[in-house]
Amino acid sequence: MSSQDPTSARAAAPSAPPAAYTLTLFDRQGPDAVIGIRATVWGVIAGTITTGLGLGASMIPPTPAHAFLRSLAAGVVTGVATAVIVRSLSDAAGRAFLSIVQPSGASCPAEPEYSRLQALAAKGDVAGALAGYEAIIQAQPGESIARLHAAELLVLARDPARAEALLREVQRHPARTEAHDLRASNRLVDLYLGPLGEPRKALRELRRLADAHAGTAVGDGAREAIERIKGELEPV
Repeated sequence: MSSQDPTSARAAAPSAPPAAYTLTLFDRQGPDAVIGIRATVWGVIAGTITTGLGLGASMIPPTPAHAFLRSLAAGVVTGVATAVIVRSLSDAAGRAFLSIVQPSGASCPAEPEYSRLQALAAKGDVAGALAGYEAIIQAQPGESIARLHAAELLVLARDPARAEALLREVQRHPARTEAHDLRASNRLVDLYLGPLGEPRKALRELRRLADAHAGTAVGDGAREAIERIKGELEPV
């Protein structure tokens, strides 16, 4: 009879199935688990202190009835309230931080899109796109995006005077945003240096930008442009 190698016998034996993985608190709640644990710890601390103070006060004669139960109830209520407050403050701080690094549509509203009109312009139908923008401008006097888009197309349509008028309307609107105002100013400078041929008006616009954005990259860029344009102008 041949003897079987005990080592090979052990190797041939079927291995036990791996134990099923048990989800932990961190698996179920992720980073919020830390907040929950912290809130629970603070709740236990506050509840214990409240219960201890209540029991200590109850030892001063005359001893009230059910002193222990009252102290315990006060500790439980205080502990739960503390845990809820800590959790709420942590959640509020998290939401405030996310609103900065990941602003939502409510805090940073999206600008209107005019994809149909932009598609018309891309196909070469500048007149059709301009007609659409003009209709929007008439219907919505405070709409800046339509004016900015129309001004760019008006340059292509060789109507820089109308483009200038629309850009000035953007600047004069009381509800304009800083981004819209800056964009309108840049387009006006391009118009004055280009199709309109009025570099001195460009200088006035650049001075306004330099004063309004002093100490910033925008202001510094405006001042550099002023010096460059002044050097190119012929003496009056």
